[in-house]
Amino acid sequence: MITRTATYLFACTEWIEDAFNGKEPLHDIYSRLLNPTSISLANHMVDLEAGSRANEYLAWNFNSGMAAIDGLLSHLLGHEDIVLASRNIYGGSYQLLEDWFGKPSNLNIAVEWVDGYSGGEFAARLDEVAEKYADRLAAGKKIYVYLESPCNPHGYVLDVANISKAAHLRGWDIIVDSTVGTPLLHPVLKRDDVMERPDFVIHSYTKELAGSGTTTAGVVIGRNETMFVPKGEEVTFSKPNGDEVTIPWNETLLLERVLH
Repeated sequence: MITRTATYLFACTEWIEDAFNGKEPLHDIYSRLLNPTSISLANHMVDLEAGSRANEYLAWNFNSGMAAIDGLLSHLLGHEDIVLASRNIYGGSYQLLEDWFGKPSNLNIAVEWVDGYSGGEFAARLDEVAEKYADRLAAGKKIYVYLESPCNPHGYVLDVANISKAAHLRGWDIIVDSTVGTPLLHPVLKRDDVMERPDFVIHSYTKELAGSGTTTAGVVIGRNETMFVPKGEEVTFSKPNGDEVTIPWNETLLLERVLH
């Protein structure tokens, strides 16, 4: 479905009010924000990635794969948070973490690396990092785990399920760039155990999904509650480890998607 328009007609004034007040994500205002073509593509990605659990997830498209990564990290990371990342990630992602988010005059993120591929190796490294940055954690800072599997360009495959479980057991969120694997060959959200599913999945359409290198776009897939809440409202839900969290509307990924 290709919708070639900049603005939209509304059936009634109530729809206009809901759209401009941020109450309804499917009432489009301008194509630079959302449009039916983008929403249709994102919904297809959720169906492919989550399968029978697609109703639990939502996706937002971005202008590139790096815009998707930057949008998600900008949304999640706060000043002096900690990122534990796999050593074998895309060069652009490495530069973004080290040169931008890790810069003291920006967010001063502590960026730590893991050379392993298994859940046990990541679990051990998480405990080391928690001890190293105990002062930051005591001040309310968070640890985020960032993976790419299979890795670009080396092709290493990480044990995403057990790494996710290790992160969730400790209460931390995990992000997986699954661009090379695609949802068809590497469907990380189809695990029966919610502890084994990452919190966010990233794809760059530019590579395997588009195939020919003629498309520049990216997508982030996450739990419904973390992606959109009507403006002025909040939602309480259980994280994979059973902890309850409350998310207000302005802490969902929608705002970052609009900015990117």
